[in-house]
Amino acid sequence: MMKTLSAGLLAACAAALASLTTGAWAAGAADSLDGVSGRPRLAIGVTEFALTEDREEILHALEKALVPLSQNYTINIHVFSVPQLEAAARGRQLDLVLGSAGLVARLGDIGAKTIVSSVGRGGIDANQNEGSAFIVRRDRSDLKTIGDLAGQRMAANRATGFSGYLIALGEIAMAGYDPDTFFADRFFFGEQSASRRIAAAVQKGFADVGILKLCGWEKLIESTPELDKELRVLAPVESRSACKHSTRLYPAHTLAALPHVSPTIVTDLTLAFLEMPPTADGRSWAVATDFLSVDNLYRALEMGPYAYLKESVLSRFIDEYKPFIITVLLAALVLLLQLAHTRRLLEKRTRQVKAMARREADQERRLLFLERNTTVSQLSSMIAHELHQPLAAIRLYAKGLERLERRAAASDDVLQVVESIASEASRAKEIVERVRLYAKNRRPPGEDVHVSDLLASACSHFAASTLTNGAPAMKVRIAEAPRFTDCVLHVAALEMELVFLNLMKNARDARATDLLVESEISGEREGEKKEHAAGHAEIALRFIDNGPTVTEETMKRLTTALTSTKPEGLGLGLGIARRIVEEHAGRMSFTANAPRPGLTVTVVLPVAEKTHEGTHEGDIEDHASNAGAEALS
Repeated sequence: MMKTLSAGLLAACAAALASLTTGAWAAGAADSLDGVSGRPRLAIGVTEFALTEDREEILHALEKALVPLSQNYTINIHVFSVPQLEAAARGRQLDLVLGSAGLVARLGDIGAKTIVSSVGRGGIDANQNEGSAFIVRRDRSDLKTIGDLAGQRMAANRATGFSGYLIALGEIAMAGYDPDTFFADRFFFGEQSASRRIAAAVQKGFADVGILKLCGWEKLIESTPELDKELRVLAPVESRSACKHSTRLYPAHTLAALPHVSPTIVTDLTLAFLEMPPTADGRSWAVATDFLSVDNLYRALEMGPYAYLKESVLSRFIDEYKPFIITVLLAALVLLLQLAHTRRLLEKRTRQVKAMARREADQERRLLFLERNTTVSQLSSMIAHELHQPLAAIRLYAKGLERLERRAAASDDVLQVVESIASEASRAKEIVERVRLYAKNRRPPGEDVHVSDLLASACSHFAASTLTNGAPAMKVRIAEAPRFTDCVLHVAALEMELVFLNLMKNARDARATDLLVESEISGEREGEKKEHAAGHAEIALRFIDNGPTVTEETMKRLTTALTSTKPEGLGLGLGIARRIVEEHAGRMSFTANAPRPGLTVTVVLPVAEKTHEGTHEGDIEDHASNAGAEALS
């Protein structure tokens, strides 16, 4: 929009105004001559005004000050929005700029120099002629200070307006609050009659606080006196200003010259504006000297020349110290690589040390095994040598007793006892012979025997040993699987019987009261036969007792060769039993009955021939018998 100055000034500048369009002047326009009059031409850019009264007062004062210059200069005035005016100034399309102190401060980076500032009614200091007032309802007793406005709803004119909103926001920032998050909600009207709408929004409760520029409140009261009964200015600041305000005061609208304007023109302008008498509404021009306050305001808001402060502190630090940061990162990378390499070496060395420790432990166990095996061999030889002759004599006397009893027609009971003595003597002799073979590292010959016969014989001798030793009773049950009765093993019968007997005795010694022997023959599904490396199926015998809960320490000892779970034992029982099983191409394992107490010992042996299906279950009670002998334990 184009604004004429006055009737006389318009006549003097008619030709220039008629030809003026936005962007029609070039850089250095003050030094160019008007093509019609031959006078120097001045291009003045003015910001649009949010309030009608401000526009009329400022333009009237501008016209009045420029009247003396109209005889010597062709003056063109354009009104721009704030962004357009700033762009035109930076494009050197203007000579002079009339705008807020904030706009002039932002143009300082292109060399804009202030000339004079506007002084409104009631103003006596050009440095303190613009500010803001917070208005609230009188019945809001909870709103006493600026800090009380946090989280409230705010109403203002324009978000870009320096006079009013930005000054108020700067006050909030300088009080230590974050201006971006201070208000819960914000309403902007952006109209020339916004003051009335702002006051109405606060009055009706649509907003909790309204922001008015300096003297805006007084102008509202003049037109609507009843508002003074309902609204008030929050935390008014004492100053020499005739108008109430809640913020610091700053220079008002300021005229600035761009760098290409000559000093002569600046001098003429300064004198013309300072010599202008006040307008009818009390507005005049003066020289403002404190633009540092405007600079501090922008710093607090992180706007204008200080917009970079809103950038991430980290990003700014990186940009400023990039070479140093790169050096530190490279050094840290080298250090991390070195630490990783050192860690790998340490882990490798640790693994080597652990492996050496395991090898040493294995060697110690093997040495212990060899030592105890040597002891076993020596004991075996001694037992075989010392018991051979007595057992032979017992057998000889028993046979003699048998012959005497037969001659005397002795009863059947006596004969049965004598036969048992002879049988057990023969068994003891066989055991001694087996011990002798062990001492010589020789294996006894194998034979085909039914697994059911081996278990039955072991149960019989277990019952006899229980009676003889006075040990607590333990029930032994044999659950027979299909083909169990026909299952044949090719083993040393006495050895395998001793293995089964030893497992029963170990369960009894562990205070078990029940022992279940289960069997399972592999490859017995319909139409299926599972063959193994030896060309035979396998039978798995599981000895399941209800003894005490097996600890981890006990399991560790059970799985260690030649280790006894009884404090007084030599550790020979399970060791010899496992050795016998392994020599028959079988294997032995131990499993805790979790969560139930007790232990399960599994013996797996190869089957000698095909078995047939058949199932029955039998119970063998631990009871007295007239015959029995002890096996290895």
